[in-house]
Amino acid sequence: MHKIFICITIKDRIKFTLACIKSIYAQNYKNIQIIISDDASIDNSAEIIKSNFSDVIILKGDGNLWWTGGINLCIKEALKLGDENDFIFTLNNDTILPDKTFQILIQHAHKYPKIIIGILNRIIDDRNKIECSAFLKRQKGIIKGSYYAIFNTFDSINKIDKEYYEVDSLTGKGVLIPLVVFNEIGCFNDSIRHYHADTEFFIRAKNNNFNLHYLTTSFLYSDTKETGIGTKYTNKNFIQFIKSFFTLKSPHFLPALVIRSKLIYNRFWPYYFLISFLGICGGYIKRVIK
Repeated sequence: MHKIFICITIKDRIKFTLACIKSIYAQNYKNIQIIISDDASIDNSAEIIKSNFSDVIILKGDGNLWWTGGINLCIKEALKLGDENDFIFTLNNDTILPDKTFQILIQHAHKYPKIIIGILNRIIDDRNKIECSAFLKRQKGIIKGSYYAIFNTFDSINKIDKEYYEVDSLTGKGVLIPLVVFNEIGCFNDSIRHYHADTEFFIRAKNNNFNLHYLTTSFLYSDTKETGIGTKYTNKNFIQFIKSFFTLKSPHFLPALVIRSKLIYNRFWPYYFLISFLGICGGYIKRVIK
């Protein structure tokens, strides 16, 4: 039986972490190992986790890991413990897993070689709505080569018409990845410290002949209110929106957008960076008008 190493990064928010871990241990697939990187939490997260779940491996950070450093720390530990037939499952601590999540994932993985599987993210406060987590590459038009969400956040699950979709990139929230992927292409890129490191990694995997599936029969519940500042998940405040371009806690963080654009689009990066920036601004205007 394949072992699944569940890799989670945390910084405080112990309430969310405990609920997430409980949902993992409630799975009917039991060959699992939870690995958590605790990036200098001040709410005694590590001690509370250990007192409740002694089997969890906890790795300590210095407060500067952010998502990418933390998830890479977990992955490197999993690579020491696992073998080539095992899997890593990347997860956020503000999520809950239904009880058959891993069983469905492993069954799907057995059907397809060299497969990376992202699962459907459903919004915890409205479980019939989707949080975007899978992307396709535009094959034609003036913005050919850029990426767009296969489903937008707040779309209804009634839009889903397939068991799975072949996609070109994923977010890192709920993704099953064979250990061999990391042996072949390395870990997430540390130069993108928080948001967008996942997008770049999965595009890199796709370019190295790993297939990406977006599986809709396996899913998690995501607390979108906990997502970074200035986004469609939080509020319409203009000051918060402007600040979102200058903080690592936001997917709008300009240096991260620049690095991602350079890594994915090479010499054409200014063009696609501008497309991303205008899309963010357009999205803000649209939700303010609505």
